[in-house]
Amino acid sequence: LVTLEPLRQTERTLIYAVRAYERFRRTYAVDVSDRVYRVQQSLDQLNNERLNFDNLRLLRVRNERLAEAGELSEVQADQARQDELGSQNRLVVLQGNTERQLDTFKVFLGLPVECELFFEEGILRRLEVESPVLDLLRDDVAVEFALENRLDVMTSFDRVQDAVRKEAIARDALRAGLSVSASVREVTAEGKVLQYSFSDAIWSAGVDVDLPIDLLPLRNAWRRAELTLVDVRRRYERSLDDVTASVRDALRRARNSYKTFKIQQGAVTLSERRVRGAELSLEAGEAITRDLLEAQSSLRSSRDSATAARIAFTLDLLNLWLELELLRVDESGVFVDPALSEDLRVRTLER
Repeated sequence: LVTLEPLRQTERTLIYAVRAYERFRRTYAVDVSDRVYRVQQSLDQLNNERLNFDNLRLLRVRNERLAEAGELSEVQADQARQDELGSQNRLVVLQGNTERQLDTFKVFLGLPVECELFFEEGILRRLEVESPVLDLLRDDVAVEFALENRLDVMTSFDRVQDAVRKEAIARDALRAGLSVSASVREVTAEGKVLQYSFSDAIWSAGVDVDLPIDLLPLRNAWRRAELTLVDVRRRYERSLDDVTASVRDALRRARNSYKTFKIQQGAVTLSERRVRGAELSLEAGEAITRDLLEAQSSLRSSRDSATAARIAFTLDLLNLWLELELLRVDESGVFVDPALSEDLRVRTLER
């Protein structure tokens, strides 16, 4: 135990470093995904506002011509013009925010600010918003799975074992010691490398006795090792509580995000139907300009909220997989470990 401890601790330190690095890679990948989707959200909001601005411009032109023909009041023409100016102002603000986010993202990636970034079309539309396991996954199953597979929990447990060994070594140092040594020294003549004459050799033997005298420093070291062991055990228990709380919270947020997205998706459908109804009513003379303007504003807001909800659910799901240690990172990107995912699904169905 005592002799092999330096080698054993060095090996474990290497393992801890590898685990920490792998955990960082996965956390960093989720962070990058978060920033990519936030940029995409800004671009989507900018596109939604451009569509809204084009619709308002067409409505303003229509109302101005009707007002010139005396078929519409100037008030309704000014309403369309005012909303168009408000949309144009929002376009300026959103354009500035998007460019600012892009520059910040480039700096985060270590790229020159002047370089051009190109994003694939339809990234947000391809985001999946269905997770069969999420609907069936129970809190206790998720927590149990995380405690078994989290790399940081493994390291925290192994550190307890390190402290146990160090306490045993410090306690062992209080015992008496006896070391026996022997040596022989012989020098050959010049030019005769392999000719030894052991009759002229120098022999020596020694005995080193370590009596248990003046043990105060060793007792202090042992006491420090005991206190360290208690502290490490408390940290391990605290890490279990922290992981339990974080997994339950990640699961809760993913479920709530999914419900929010479904609500916002329904709101978009309702807003689109409301805009079509307002347009038909306006053409039939059964509605005023303000009705259509409010419907278009509601549609723009609903689309922005639906995009934000879709991104929030995707990121919350990624964070949940990260909490469960299901995420893997390689040269192809970020993905969920299929073997562990199947194991989690089987456990969920068994419960």
